[in-house]
Amino acid sequence: MDNNGSVTIINSTFDKHTSISNFGAILEGSGYVIRNSIFWNPGSGPTQIQAGNTVSDSIVKGGYSGGTNILNTDPLFVNEGGNDFRLQLTSPAVNMGVNTYVPTDTFD
Repeated sequence: MDNNGSVTIINSTFDKHTSISNFGAILEGSGYVIRNSIFWNPGSGPTQIQAGNTVSDSIVKGGYSGGTNILNTDPLFVNEGGNDFRLQLTSPAVNMGVNTYVPTDTFD
């Protein structure tokens, strides 16, 4: 995804994602704000988030230097192969995010 402006990604999960060039998610440019999100199990290549973006409180396979509270560890989905991306109780993502970024109309 090429960003020429400002894109905000909050409380999102990207799994089994590929790009045209057979990499994982590719976020080119700056201006991305990524919070409370998971970028895991990319296609044949790594997730690439270019430097100069705001990334915090997230799990990114391969990591992201310059981010805040970034983990590069298995998020422990309930059944990734079956497309069940709920988190196991022992997931490192449980209670990792910042509640300020959760919309007020969100319910479990």
